[in-house]
Amino acid sequence: MKIEDIRWLSKEADEAEVLVSDGSYRCEAYSQPCNVKVGDSLNDRLHLFGIRNAVLTETSELGIHKLDSVGLRHRVVARVSDAQEGYLFVGDIQFAADDPLPGGIKDSDIITLECARIDLW
Repeated sequence: MKIEDIRWLSKEADEAEVLVSDGSYRCEAYSQPCNVKVGDSLNDRLHLFGIRNAVLTETSELGIHKLDSVGLRHRVVARVSDAQEGYLFVGDIQFAADDPLPGGIKDSDIITLECARIDLW
């Protein structure tokens, strides 16, 4: 995962919206404090905050879709790498769900969910 772009909300508060990409998939993440630069590689998972409507899906097409033109709500179609820990991935973009995944979801399942925000810590 690499930082493609940074849009500063407040430089004084180190608060920004960061565009993260793996070359195939992209998502916008909120970051505070934002201590990354364009071109930096990320090794840590992004955090999915405020998860709603997490369900198994029959599609095999993974994706990250921004739901509004303003704000950071996303719909994510991801493969589960560790259901107990809430780890998911889309391409090479790794996520950690900050809320527990519903029961019955297991490793390698593909799920669809909505999140209030994706965070970069």
